[in-house]
Amino acid sequence: MLCVLMPLIEKGRCAMKPIHILLIGLIGLMLGLISAPHAGASGIVIGQSLGTACYDEASWGNNDFNALDVCNRAIDEALLSTKDLAATYVNRGIVRVNRGDIDGGLKDYHEALRLRPNLGDAMANMGTAYLRAEQYQEALINLDKALQYDNLRRPSHVYFNIAMAQEELGNTKAAYLNFKKAAELNPKWSWPRNELKRFTVRTK
Repeated sequence: MLCVLMPLIEKGRCAMKPIHILLIGLIGLMLGLISAPHAGASGIVIGQSLGTACYDEASWGNNDFNALDVCNRAIDEALLSTKDLAATYVNRGIVRVNRGDIDGGLKDYHEALRLRPNLGDAMANMGTAYLRAEQYQEALINLDKALQYDNLRRPSHVYFNIAMAQEELGNTKAAYLNFKKAAELNPKWSWPRNELKRFTVRTK
């Protein structure tokens, strides 16, 4: 399985056939903040810039110890608002899932939802973590829930992941319809269009 983690693409080798898995990064930091330089380059970030640095690590698809340490420090040391703390838990969850720590990522997404029950991207990432763990029914439950949130930033990505889960479960028609929905919502995004090329639609 080719795992592609969003918002930055990272390729890893998994089992089974090729699959694209999207992890949606969050940033909830106050307007006017300047993103910290890459922590691997500067080594030192302080205050709320720790939250920005954690977002950067998740966005860039980093999964080394430094990425995790930056996010740990953001949660433990930075004086973040509840909104920003919830976003940082989501971002650390992304880093953890990138590291193969599915359970750790799920714990962070649950904590983000405890802090902000209406955080759609936390639910979307939870579904994506289950998808990566090949727990397809759980993935569908959480991805379907994510679509009910008004503040979900990338519904096209959620429909794409629903399609992947449906296809793994053998639900070809549902997979096709969800790839089609993803393509309709995000016409400039090539991934769902490429997946649709694999399907043949026959009319009776």
